[in-house]
Amino acid sequence: MSVKNAGENFPLNEKEILKITSPRNFIEVFKVIFIEKEERWVVIAANWNKQPRLCMRWFWDKSGFPQSHGWAAWMVITPKLADAILSKFLINPAEMSRISKFLAGELKGEEL
Repeated sequence: MSVKNAGENFPLNEKEILKITSPRNFIEVFKVIFIEKEERWVVIAANWNKQPRLCMRWFWDKSGFPQSHGWAAWMVITPKLADAILSKFLINPAEMSRISKFLAGELKGEEL
């Protein structure tokens, strides 16, 4: 399912966030890793073109960013930045281990 106009009025909860599956031919979303409610951005774990990645999205203005023709999309974070980004979040060690294994290709997204 794709989501249109996922901006400033979009509910920032895991169930709704995981409905954003665009670009649909390239992304498979699995888990919300971090929600920043005040600044309205989110980091998730996903497969991008069948490769494990972190992705990010801003939920502001009418459609948020990134978007394509009003449809919410995900910005893929390069693997070179993944550890630096994850180190800024307070994530319990067991969860961080699962996320790291996913990003290393040692754990499937469905197992997160």
